[in-house]
Amino acid sequence: MAALLVVIVTLGGLALSAPARAFGPSVLFAPSGTCNRPYCTTYAKSTQTNTGRILASFEDNNQPAAGQTLPIFSSINNGQSWTKIAAVADTSARRWGSNWTNPYLYVLPQAIGSMPAGTILLAGIASPPDRSGTSIQLYRSNDDGFTWTWVSEVAVGGGEWGSANPTPIWEPYLLVANNRLIVYYSDERDKANHDQKIVHQTSTNGVNWGPVVEDVAMADRALRPGMPVVTRMANGQYLMVFEMVGQSNTPNNYKISATPESWNAASGGTTIDYGGSPFVFTLPNGRLAYNSYGSGDIRINTGNGAGAWTPVRTTMPRGYSRMLQYVRGTGRVLILSVEGFWVDARNSVYYGDVELGNSAGAYYKLIYRRSGKAMDVYQANLQDGAQPVQWADNGRCPSRPVERHRRPRPAVATRPGVLTHP
Repeated sequence: MAALLVVIVTLGGLALSAPARAFGPSVLFAPSGTCNRPYCTTYAKSTQTNTGRILASFEDNNQPAAGQTLPIFSSINNGQSWTKIAAVADTSARRWGSNWTNPYLYVLPQAIGSMPAGTILLAGIASPPDRSGTSIQLYRSNDDGFTWTWVSEVAVGGGEWGSANPTPIWEPYLLVANNRLIVYYSDERDKANHDQKIVHQTSTNGVNWGPVVEDVAMADRALRPGMPVVTRMANGQYLMVFEMVGQSNTPNNYKISATPESWNAASGGTTIDYGGSPFVFTLPNGRLAYNSYGSGDIRINTGNGAGAWTPVRTTMPRGYSRMLQYVRGTGRVLILSVEGFWVDARNSVYYGDVELGNSAGAYYKLIYRRSGKAMDVYQANLQDGAQPVQWADNGRCPSRPVERHRRPRPAVATRPGVLTHP
């Protein structure tokens, strides 16, 4: 695989310029005044619409619990600055009155029922102000996030911990596959068998929902798999990541399936790292980008889930369910980070971006004149100080012509770290 360099390198005296540097961490939202919960904010999520606008939402307790809304922030400059454009109130048929937590934003890649491709969806947890019940409510926007209409209720659970009926549901995640809209979520309603399990339901129209299907449901009732995230990999298979609360250090595990609706529910998967609240998505170059509460790093996997998950440093703080968003306008990855609900502090929502080897701007292919081969990095290693090697050019990488040197000389990075993509 021919390498694309995104750092300044010299090859026998030839110097090349790097693309623009990543920005952040910066503050997207800082609470002021009174919050109805000590931590104020948590659980930030984002999506990019078909127009290129980036939308973000999060749990915003910097308002009264009665009538609470899910905020919608917008960026029209690839995540560099943000403006609040909407607040999604509980207009569901249930009318519990508080759009509370766990927002997830998603752009339909195809029509689902009467909703055309490009429709923006928002799934979140609505509750009464006293949090005595939980429900997953689905909303849609047809105008780039400025206005929202209620679509349907996916599922209903009991109240949060400490309520009279502590059997809640949490953390919806949306995916379209096989002409169906899938909502994965964490489910505490089956206490006799599982303290918590991961399940999903499907719909062909976004209005009528099928039965609950178990995805991760452990024989050890005390274990609490949760926070599911699913991505379709470059090989067509699907990878699910989730946390396993109840085991030492809270492992973050993954499972792979040929279909996103069948996951061998009894299997606890394979551990990537520890710390809980994982997130994963597939980059345009086919690599998997992953992070969790265990580190501020992003981990990259080049083997469709097999092999190493190599850490890449970021400037961003770790966060609870920290969001990774590929940005089409820059080719970089936007990170939204905010602390968790257990923190007795007023959390702010932070944003920044990072280069993972697919950035818009100047890319160069370095060809050795004598061998005719391209400069690469041994075994696609993403670690700082990785060994450069010569490799056959497979022609898959965009490039710009550069001067060819008369004989190969060692390549030396002017600062540590070389990122490549196939």
